[in-house]
Amino acid sequence: MNKDNDNSSRARKTPSKSFSQILIESDIPFVPTIGKFLQLFVTKYGRRTVFIFIFGFLVALIPIYGYTLIFEHLPFIKNHFPVNGVTNDILLHGNVSIQKIGRSAETFKNEFEVVLGTAKGPFNTKEIADGSFKIIVPLLQEYSIVVMCDKNYKYFGNRVVAETKGTYSLPDTLILHDNP
Repeated sequence: MNKDNDNSSRARKTPSKSFSQILIESDIPFVPTIGKFLQLFVTKYGRRTVFIFIFGFLVALIPIYGYTLIFEHLPFIKNHFPVNGVTNDILLHGNVSIQKIGRSAETFKNEFEVVLGTAKGPFNTKEIADGSFKIIVPLLQEYSIVVMCDKNYKYFGNRVVAETKGTYSLPDTLILHDNP
């Protein structure tokens, strides 16, 4: 019996791809970059060192995860997600006016949208053109506001919300300026 011709007892091994090579060939955004960094660190420091580093990083995340389970948020990080399935949504009221050159501010009659993260609106329909808006938003201390109208927009910056007897509103009227 010739051992050189006996292929039944030995399985042919095809070269397997490394984990970093699988990441590099991935179509998921940023994953190929992670694979290239992993490949670079393995060639520079060795597999054992990289494994110990990744294992240590994951072990260090365990107390952070436990803290968030107990206290429901991390300090110094704003939580925009509902806690325990409860949302803190409010109905925010506000007004938009327009100031024409040489005149005082008037109620804005045209249709507009208010952007607080996502566009809300339109407001000022044909039936009601009083320049007011009401938006359901998550409760925050201040909002970054943009008003869009006639394919133009105005950024109002961060505005603080006032609460009066359970009603939340912007204390100042948002004033658009009519520049010819």
